[in-house]
Amino acid sequence: MAYGLSTGGLFRYEDIFSPYLPTLTPLIWTLLVSLGSYSKFDILAVAAIQFLTCVCSKQMNISLFNETVLTQIIESIVIQNIKLTASDEETFCDNAVEYIRKDMEGGDGDTRRRCAMELLRALMKYFANTINPLVLKYTEVLFSSYYNGQDYIAKDAALHLIMSVLYLPTTNSLVNTLNPTIDINGILNTHIVNELTVARTSVGKEILKADCIKFISMLRGDVNAATLTNLFS
Repeated sequence: MAYGLSTGGLFRYEDIFSPYLPTLTPLIWTLLVSLGSYSKFDILAVAAIQFLTCVCSKQMNISLFNETVLTQIIESIVIQNIKLTASDEETFCDNAVEYIRKDMEGGDGDTRRRCAMELLRALMKYFANTINPLVLKYTEVLFSSYYNGQDYIAKDAALHLIMSVLYLPTTNSLVNTLNPTIDINGILNTHIVNELTVARTSVGKEILKADCIKFISMLRGDVNAATLTNLFS
């Protein structure tokens, strides 16, 4: 509750909270790193991630996030909280349609994954030059884990990292600009098509296929019809 109230307070009482942020912010991300993936800490983790999202989205707080800090946030907070959990897999097994609907429509807004993606998008606002190379670096590591050891959780995380930064931040919700550092065609041909064409032999494969369909749906306004037809042929 205290974290939730503090997040709201940052918007309403910036002048009061600002002097404490240089001390409070490192405490929050240190806390997040220590929580691990235990479900009993989900509420606290979500509130803490939302707090960081609020802080990093303000230009006045840029000095709090140097390259070392940003690297730690991506590696130890964003990636760890964006990963598929046992609970996610159970939900998918129980009702795959409902899982996909919530994922596509944003009905999972208070989950660690959704909040981690929002944090990454917020970081792109002022730190894109640092965040883009970090995302590309870690997605390659995660993709390698999948192709070398069939770790579908790693590929699922890699795809969600990319989806988080697929479009550049904008104040106009009607205008979407693709992130030029993301090789869309390369990802489609290397990491998407193969999941759409293989047989669904496990829950992991089914989840990855759902991820790929979601990825394509995000791009539907920026990929030509011929490309989409080839992907599903």
